[in-house]
Amino acid sequence: MSYIFRQIDDTYVVWFAPANRYMQLQYPAFRILEDWTGKLPEIQIIHNCANEFKLRIGDARRLVLKVTKQLQTLVSCYKEDKIVGVCHEAYPLPDQVTFSTKNYRINGKNLRFRYSDTDLEELIHPGFGYLENKISEAAADHCFDLFYSGNQVFLQTDGQTTWACPDSKPEHFIGLVNMQLLNCLHNTTDAHWMGAVHASAVSASNGAVLFTAPSGSGKSTLAAMLMHQGYQVLSDDFSPVSVNHAKVYPFPEGLSVKNRSLQALQSCFPSLAETGDSLPDDVREVFLPITNGELPAPARVKAIVFLQYDTTVDLELKKIPNLNAMDRFLQQLWLPPKPEVAASFMDWYFQIPCFSLKYSDTTKATESLSKLFNP
Repeated sequence: MSYIFRQIDDTYVVWFAPANRYMQLQYPAFRILEDWTGKLPEIQIIHNCANEFKLRIGDARRLVLKVTKQLQTLVSCYKEDKIVGVCHEAYPLPDQVTFSTKNYRINGKNLRFRYSDTDLEELIHPGFGYLENKISEAAADHCFDLFYSGNQVFLQTDGQTTWACPDSKPEHFIGLVNMQLLNCLHNTTDAHWMGAVHASAVSASNGAVLFTAPSGSGKSTLAAMLMHQGYQVLSDDFSPVSVNHAKVYPFPEGLSVKNRSLQALQSCFPSLAETGDSLPDDVREVFLPITNGELPAPARVKAIVFLQYDTTVDLELKKIPNLNAMDRFLQQLWLPPKPEVAASFMDWYFQIPCFSLKYSDTTKATESLSKLFNP
């Protein structure tokens, strides 16, 4: 099993291929890993461990068995991700595939989305509805067809390349659509990207800050309040990072505002008052525009903040070790299983300061976050 590692203080951060998993090891566990991946016999690994670390054979055996069991579990649990398949030839669209057609103008490009039914429209359109534009059939620069066939959901771009996902995995399909839209907007390919973070990205002239947390932790609310103060929101929930230069790029889906945030943001954004104090039962969220259609420049990430809404804490912002935060960050991050991506990720991540923010007062939290742009 091949691997890549970086040494951070006395810890070795190891990426394993093809499992696309990260593990933190210290000596002598890392030394055991080297022998194990070198396919040495178990008895030889035990004797090497005993001799090098001055251990009794029994203690060395227990240590080696513990470490190799963890490694074997990692390998055996790996299953190749076949959720997304790519067809390199055009897939025939079903008859009467179009339920609705929506046109968006973004970054100087006219984009036509054709949805086969209301479910697919509701999956993608609401966040981009503020960029909807009327264009003629001939004026579309790119066309995205989204449709169901059997138990799969498909995306076809410009009548050429088709991607498929099981219809039971809508979150994967959303990510797929986002990635292809991203490539279209920035004239890139999948190879351009290190990955995408489930985070809000807010920038100023000297860089961007990523706010990451599980859904419902207040990412969008804090991003909206910073936007009201003049900061630039690059993205709300899907923050793509390039593999070269490790910059976060803008993605124009609107800022998601849900019931809990509605009242807090009405004074900053009067348009939200039109929805009343709460959203109708059939509306999950409303979206605030983050661009006029032109996308801002990508920005280097200068800090990562892990948010936690906690009613027992007024405000608590503290710097935390990157090693301690790594597992939390990986849970909010999609990285393709490529050695060059793993190497770039580790080189990038361990250069960025990480912070933990617990809060219940959104005004104080916003003030505290704004200081990270000008420490």
